[in-house]
Amino acid sequence: MDRLHARTGRSLLLAALASAPACGGPAPAADAEAALACADTGPHPTWDDDVQGIFRTYCNACHAADAPDRHGAPADVTFDTPQQALSWASRVRQRTLVDQTMPIGGGVPAEDRHLLAVWLDCPG
Repeated sequence: MDRLHARTGRSLLLAALASAPACGGPAPAADAEAALACADTGPHPTWDDDVQGIFRTYCNACHAADAPDRHGAPADVTFDTPQQALSWASRVRQRTLVDQTMPIGGGVPAEDRHLLAVWLDCPG
C-alpha cells in the first residue's frame, strides 16, 4: 500500500473509531488514537502467551501474592493477574523499562522489555 492510501486508511479508521458508540456514547478521540496506535504496532503480545511469563520470571518471586519471601515488596503490589499488573502500569514502566531498577539485579533481555512495553500500551 502506498503512503497516501496508508494515510487515508488510518484517517478513516481513526474517524470510525472516534465516532463508534461505546458503553453509552461515542468513544473519546484519545481512545480512538490509542486504538489506532495499537493497531499499527507489532508484535501484539498477550498476557497468556507472552507477558505472564515475563512477570513470572522476573517479578513474581517478590510480587506474587503467595511469594514466600517478598523481600520488602509492598503487600498490595502483586502481579498475579493482568488487571493487577496493569493497575501498576506506570510504575512498572518506570522501574522496569526506564530506570531499569527492577527486577533487583536486572537481567531482563531487551526482547522481553520490548514485549512488556508494547503490552503495557496495548494490553491484549
